[in-house]
Amino acid sequence: QEENNAVLQNVADILSKKKESAALTSRFDDLTVRALRALFSSNTEWNALFSASPVVSLEQLGRPLSADSEAVLNRALQTIVASELASKATSLKDDEALLTRYLATPVQTKSVSASGKFDDKEVTALAFRIEKKKI
Repeated sequence: QEENNAVLQNVADILSKKKESAALTSRFDDLTVRALRALFSSNTEWNALFSASPVVSLEQLGRPLSADSEAVLNRALQTIVASELASKATSLKDDEALLTRYLATPVQTKSVSASGKFDDKEVTALAFRIEKKKI
C-alpha cells in the first residue's frame, strides 16, 4: 500500500510539473521555446529527433522533451524573466500603485510627480510595463 501511494504521488508530481511547465512555456513565443529545447536537449533526445534526417527542423521541438530537459528549460525561462524584471527601475507594485493613483485623480488635475500631466504615452507605457511584469 505504501509503495502504491508513493507511485501515485510520483505520478501526481510529474503531472503537476508538466502543467507548470506548459503554463510557463505558453507565456513565451513558440520559436524561443523550441530554440531553448534544442539547446537543452540531451544527446539521446537530440539523436532520437534528428538521426533520421540531416536537416534540423525546429518543428520537431514543438512538444515537451524529457522531464529533466523541460526542468532546465523552465529554469532558463525563469532566469530570463528575473533578469528582465531586475533591470526595471520600478516594481510591479510601484507601477500598479501609480496607475491606481492616476485613476483616482480627477480628470482636470491628473499629474504624476515631477513629470507633470499624464499624457497618452505615459499611460500607455505604464500599462505596458504592468502587463510585461505580470508575465
